[in-house]
Formats: sequence, C-alpha cells, structure tokens
Amino acid sequence: MPFSKDLRVVDDSFFDTATTTVQIAKRIPCDADTLFALLADAPAWAEWLGADSVEYTSDPPHGVGSTRKVLIRRQWIDERFIVWEPGRRMAFYGSSTTLPFGAFAEDLAITPDGADHCVLTWTTAIDGRPKLLSSSLGMAARANGNRALDKLVVYVNEHKKDY
Repeated sequence: MPFSKDLRVVDDSFFDTATTTVQIAKRIPCDADTLFALLADAPAWAEWLGADSVEYTSDPPHGVGSTRKVLIRRQWIDERFIVWEPGRRMAFYGSSTTLPFGAFAEDLAITPDGADHCVLTWTTAIDGRPKLLSSSLGMAARANGNRALDKLVVYVNEHKKDY
C-alpha cells in the first residue's frame, strides 16, 4: 500500500496563490441545479472521472466540512469541502494523499447558459512536492480534466433524468 502524507490545509485563497493553477471549462447539457446534484453524488464521479471509487467519509447532509476519499489506480486522496453553494459552486482541498502534492484543491463553478445548459469551470490548484513537480502535475491535471469533462457530458446525457 502506498505511503500517505498529510497535505497543507488551504482555503479558498489557495486558488490565487498555488504554484500551478489549471482552469478548464466545458458546456454541459443540463441546468445548474442538476449539474450540482450530479457533482454532489460521490459515486457518480467514479464513472465519469475514471476513478476506482469516490465515497463520502462523513455523514449527510453534505456541505462545507464534509469529507470524502477518492481512489484512482492504487493512489488516493482524502478531501474536505471548503465551499458548498448548491447550483453554483463547490470546492475542496486534499487533506492527505499518496500523490506528490504539498497542497491540492479543486473548485467547480457552475454558470447557467440558457434554460437547459450550463458551463462548468473546473480549477485545479497544486503545490507539488517538491515544487519542481508542480508544472508536470498541472499538465497531467489539464489532460485528465479535459478527458473527464468529455466523459461528464456523456454521463449527463445518459443520467440527467436521475437527478
């Protein structure tokens, strides 16, 4: 089992101060409330993100302070939510991981775009450990994020009626 390490606790300001920040956006074929509900559904992430599992480790109702664990290819990251604005935005930071991060956070902002579409802007902020790794981790985040958002569109088209 890979060695896990605690990450630096960050807040919303980390998106402005991280060594590397990657932002991608995608038009999603559903309304903002439906997309937020889908993003709040941890097991759904496993399907469109390509993770082995995503599960909450705190009891519902979920919101700021909630925690979850993401397992991807024998690596994991424990996450804590720092923003939870239904229909608009959620953000979390990594509290511990087996990955080479010093600090890590993601921000998912939803902007309505017509009655049945919205734009998801996904920002990933990284301080690599060592910091020299930050740009390489950023390139991987951009490539993986773009693939994941393409899969999210397919997932939304197949499952939006469930939310």
